[in-house]
Amino acid sequence: MDLDLKGRTVIVTGGGRGICRVMCATFAKEGANVVAADILPDDARVGADGTTTEQECMSHGVRASYIHTDVTQLDNVMKMRDEVMSTYGQIDVLVNGAAWWENGYFWESNPASWAKEMNVIMLGSMNCCKAIAEPMMKAKSGAIVNIASDAGRGGESRQVTYGASKAGIIGLTRGLALELGYHKIRVNCVAPGRTQTPRGIADREAALAVGEKEAEAYLEREKRALRVYALRKFGTMQDVANMVVFLSSPSGAGHVTGQTISVSGGYTMV
Repeated sequence: MDLDLKGRTVIVTGGGRGICRVMCATFAKEGANVVAADILPDDARVGADGTTTEQECMSHGVRASYIHTDVTQLDNVMKMRDEVMSTYGQIDVLVNGAAWWENGYFWESNPASWAKEMNVIMLGSMNCCKAIAEPMMKAKSGAIVNIASDAGRGGESRQVTYGASKAGIIGLTRGLALELGYHKIRVNCVAPGRTQTPRGIADREAALAVGEKEAEAYLEREKRALRVYALRKFGTMQDVANMVVFLSSPSGAGHVTGQTISVSGGYTMV
C-alpha cells in the first residue's frame, strides 16, 4: 500500500532515541522528510550504529533535521515550529512521543517527579498540539498521533503518575479530534504495551546479572507477565512505529480519528 507520505514533513518529539527514533526512520523509509525534536545533548543522540536520527533518516534519501526542543516550554516549541516552517514550508504530521518517567511505588515518590512526568508527557503534548495545529488549520490538512500507553488504559503498579499522564493523553486525543476534525485534521493515539526498548533491555540485563537467585525470580515474573499477552510475546519498537506511520497516512487512515489503538499483543482489548 502506498501510504502517500512521500515529500510530507513529519515532526517527532522525543525522536533522538528509542521508539521515537525508530518512528523517524520508518517515516523516512516512506519518503517523508523528518524533524526529530528532542532535548538530548549531542553525545546522547548517537546510536549503536554510530549515527544520529537525522543521519539515519537522510540515508534513505530524504531531508532530515534535529532541533533541540524543550516541549515543556511553549515558547521553545513555537520556535521549533517556526524553524520547521522556514526550512520545510509545511508540517503534515506531528507525533507526540516525548516522555520521562520513574518506576516506583507511588507512596515512595515525590511531587517533583510527579510534576516532571506530567509536564513532559501531558503539558509537552499540549504545547506541541497548540503550536502545530495552527499551520495545519491554515492548510486544512494534517495528522497528529499522540503516544499514550496501556498503562493509561488499565493502570499499572509502580507507574501511577505515568499511567495518569498517559490517560490524560487519551482524553486530549479525543477532545482535539472533535475540535480539529472541522479543519480536516485527524488526531489519533497509539498505546503500546510492554515493548522491548534499549532501556528495557538494559534493565533486564542488569536484573539478570545480580545473581542466580534474583535472575530466576526475574525470569519467573517475566513468564507470568507473558501469560496476559494473547500473543505470548512483548512488542518491538518497530511494531509501535508501524502503527504510528499508518495512522499518519492520509491514504491508509484518512477516515480514522479520535481513536486509541493498543499495540500490545492483546494485553488490552477494547
